Amino acid sequence: MGAWSLLVLLFGCLAENDPIPLSGSKPLLERVEMDGNAVTVLAYDNRDRVRTYSSPMIFRRFHYDTSTRVRKEEVTLSPDSYRSYLPPGGERNWADPEIHGLSSYSEYMYNEMDRIDRISVYVPGEATDELRSLRRFEYGADGRVQRINLYNATAELQQYWTYAYDVSGNLIEEKYYALQEGEMQRMTQTEYAYDTHPNPYRVLSFSGNPGIVSNANNVVRVSVSALNPGVTAYPVQRFDYDYDPVSGYPVGSSSGEVFIYR
Repeated sequence: MGAWSLLVLLFGCLAENDPIPLSGSKPLLERVEMDGNAVTVLAYDNRDRVRTYSSPMIFRRFHYDTSTRVRKEEVTLSPDSYRSYLPPGGERNWADPEIHGLSSYSEYMYNEMDRIDRISVYVPGEATDELRSLRRFEYGADGRVQRINLYNATAELQQYWTYAYDVSGNLIEEKYYALQEGEMQRMTQTEYAYDTHPNPYRVLSFSGNPGIVSNANNVVRVSVSALNPGVTAYPVQRFDYDYDPVSGYPVGSSSGEVFIYR
């Protein structure tokens, strides 16, 4: 996903942009570029709901009910996503449903509080579609996701994540657990710090996952602690942004991203 370039790319120079033109409402992220090339493209419907999310590796199409709730998400993966190595500067095949077909789809179900209760992931088959996994969501008294459980097709718990937030709703701690040799073990603990500016990726918050698409603000520090011998430790990473002087939204990042809005 293009958003995670904030977590994996080396620092670069901040990009300079003209102030974002405001049209009476908050800016909507339309495109993210690096080195003059698009790495993320979002398209909206006439109600400003994200209709498609496109990147070199993944294409996502969202279908809504009569409200703002997403009911179905279709995913297409690029053939490059299956490669173990791609030469630097090598030409990438953007994920395209017209060329590469449908890789999987997810169906969203909601609880009586109108929050996501579970997401079922299916892989298309010749005769019938195969249920691949199921995610179930648990919420705290504040309405925020406290835990996500991941089950396999036979309803066996395989992994889960727990979450803690600051007063602004930013994810500040994530603990990840996975089934290892028949026992659930804690694998990693990740801690985050933030700026005070609005997060452009929040237009994707409807997808339910806590973190970069749900945070109110932008990540400036990530610390991942490996809590299992089989997990690789990561150094602390820090990020910086250049902001639009009017809206406060980021227009460039120290990892080289340029944010373009509509």
